[in-house]
Amino acid sequence: MRKSSLITLTFLVVFCAGFYKAQQMIIDDRTGRRVEEKILMLSNRPEVTKILALGHEATLADLLWIRAIQYFGGNFSTLDRPEKKEGMINLFNNMVALDPKFVAAYKFGGFVINESMKDPSLAIGFLMDGADKNQHNPSAWRLRFDAGFISFYQLKDYETAKRLFLEAVYGENLAIEADLEAEGVVEGYTAEALLDDDLLGEVKFHPEQGTIRLDLRDAHEIGRINLEQPTLVRESFRLQFALEPQTYGIIESVTTPGLSLLREPLRARYLLLDEMQSEAPDGLFTINEFQIFGPANPEVPSYVERMAYEMDRAAGRFKAAWSQYSRYYKEAVEVGDEISAQLAMQKLDEIFTGQCVEILSEAVELYQKELGRLPSPQMKELIEAGYLQRILDEKNAENPEFAQDVLPILFQRAPNLWVLLTTWDGTSPHLLVTVTTPEGKQDWYITSRRILERDQLSVLETLQRYVNQYKEEKGRLPEKLEDLLKESWFPGTEATFKDPLGGELYIDTATGKVMARNPAY
Repeated sequence: MRKSSLITLTFLVVFCAGFYKAQQMIIDDRTGRRVEEKILMLSNRPEVTKILALGHEATLADLLWIRAIQYFGGNFSTLDRPEKKEGMINLFNNMVALDPKFVAAYKFGGFVINESMKDPSLAIGFLMDGADKNQHNPSAWRLRFDAGFISFYQLKDYETAKRLFLEAVYGENLAIEADLEAEGVVEGYTAEALLDDDLLGEVKFHPEQGTIRLDLRDAHEIGRINLEQPTLVRESFRLQFALEPQTYGIIESVTTPGLSLLREPLRARYLLLDEMQSEAPDGLFTINEFQIFGPANPEVPSYVERMAYEMDRAAGRFKAAWSQYSRYYKEAVEVGDEISAQLAMQKLDEIFTGQCVEILSEAVELYQKELGRLPSPQMKELIEAGYLQRILDEKNAENPEFAQDVLPILFQRAPNLWVLLTTWDGTSPHLLVTVTTPEGKQDWYITSRRILERDQLSVLETLQRYVNQYKEEKGRLPEKLEDLLKESWFPGTEATFKDPLGGELYIDTATGKVMARNPAY
């Protein structure tokens, strides 16, 4: 054997032995780890990764997408740890830098950052970055919706959530970049606040001098106009549009603040709001925000816009929520959408009941404080003894807008206090329900009988499924509902058998049907 060959062979043997030893060390080091801590050796500067892709950005983005799914699957419960969070965020940032149109990556990233990393604000920022970079992609509406849902559910930021839900349907607010001219602004207020996307801020005008002119800078298709106003007085202004200055036409359908859907989108560059009218005690015209949106994205489901309306209710803005759902109900009836009309009716009932419950609860607390006992479930004593009127008088004195914004809606069916004891259509009473806490103390709450009936139906249906399962396994019905507690598969407790209407739940032995009798309410 030649000397050179022997040297080469010796080198290979040593190299293989060293390589084997190194691999064993790596294996030993990684034993017990589900997934390695390092996600990928990626630059924290996405622009560098883009250069290294050598023109294959989309392919590399797909590979990073696969790696992200793999890593998430192995680490979803620990991604909030700093060492993992930083690497995963860097992976997402590189992925979308390589392919900014990768909508699925933005959506998945928003989910992971919110749910696993427990960072809702960062998730919203990531989703909105994707939404801004995919404005012309109709299927990207979900990014704004997801950001809105996080704002609503995690952050309880109802105003931001409402704006994002609307933008998911109609695109960004066109008014934000508009040039604004305003006259008649009351001293101490700034007209620019009309376009700052702060729905709680307000601008006041002297009605006889008030005008608002918007130059959108370019012509746009307009499909929805939102004029936020605390009082929502009908026919309180005139709104005009134009493609060229001084050639205005009137938008007949928009005379009342709130969300207004144009039956046919119109093309405009200029908008002029004038002829302001006010019913406020100070005689001033107040407006919170002037928002302009494009036509609705046909790919967006109808529930997204309903979510926007729901934010007013969640934020406690009674009149705004009532007006929006009333308008939604009317629109649904006009187009024959029975399902949407029923949903709107249900929301109107919830909004009305919520306001009545707030007022009645204060009256009950006053009654209990002074008399040391609770009124009857029907609460008629609150009216007969004057407690309800006292609470209304206090609310009117503390907040003049209460009489202007709330009472006309509550009493539009009949001008007397008895309407507060029923739902908005007068078909179901509001009831005072007494309960016993786990600590053995008596407590109470107010709801409508309609809601109790709905809860009762849900309880009956649930118990019926378990009774049917019991019969299938044993070939007979249980003698009583409580026999279900003896079964390992039954998840309920004794509280499961309580009737929301205060009656008794039982099994009809003739039919096997779970039923209720002797309601207390």
